[in-house]
Amino acid sequence: MPRIVLVTDSSAGIPGAVAAEAGIVVVPGTFALGDTTLRDGELAAAEIYRRMASEGCTPRPFGVSEPAFRAAFEAVFAAGDEPFCLLTPFEVNPSFTIANAAMLSFDGVDMKVVNPGVASTGLCSLLLTLSGGLARGWDRRELLDAIDGLAPRCDSVFVPASAAWLERSGRLALIRDRLGEVEGGHLVVRVGTRITGVALAATRDEALARAVAAAGQRAAGGPVVVTIAHAAAPDAAAALEQIARAGLAIAQLVVTELSATFGSQLGPGAVGIGVAPALAEVGDAR
Repeated sequence: MPRIVLVTDSSAGIPGAVAAEAGIVVVPGTFALGDTTLRDGELAAAEIYRRMASEGCTPRPFGVSEPAFRAAFEAVFAAGDEPFCLLTPFEVNPSFTIANAAMLSFDGVDMKVVNPGVASTGLCSLLLTLSGGLARGWDRRELLDAIDGLAPRCDSVFVPASAAWLERSGRLALIRDRLGEVEGGHLVVRVGTRITGVALAATRDEALARAVAAAGQRAAGGPVVVTIAHAAAPDAAAALEQIARAGLAIAQLVVTELSATFGSQLGPGAVGIGVAPALAEVGDAR
């Protein structure tokens, strides 16, 4: 039986070494910064966010190209394995649609491109949990059952440094629909297929604590895989990690840099947490 290999795009933010250890194939997305088109990883994230802050330069994400997805799938098939692609459709990231088109170019091949409905840090955490199940020998049916059970218990919650970039990208109106006026407070937002409002906190520390509480609530108190991502904000990431370690039963924790796909919306200084139930919880979820 072919081995199942998880495939995703770089918007999930999985660090290269972590992805390699987990056996996850990460296909880099592309984005434009000014007049230059780049793949994720070609320019340091700190430089992207420096330019955003100093020049007002907004990355324009394009997702992954169809040839890049085809090449990734072909490499998996060539090794005698079966690709299984997880991507969440997002308003500025067409990777899900493109991956489906790439899949259809393989005649007579049975593979899956799945939308788990959780993005960014939450998708990173979910992928890491699923990779552990595959290492134990799950087949495709067991993998699909696990996704169905786990995805509703995953979350991805962020604290932007300000609402400015959300407003520039047109995302603030939907958040105001949920929270009302946001001026003078510190936003907590959820990143899934869209960016939606969770809470408005009086202080940054309160916002970080509410982000951890919101992300952990869906996991229902069991052991979790945690991913923390930041947009050139290592101190905020360290503070969020401290709160998470105090409040959650952490089985694995990854700290990473926020991809341009979501950083273009959330802005420099944003920090967020993603949570998925750890492998020990999967028996209850399936």
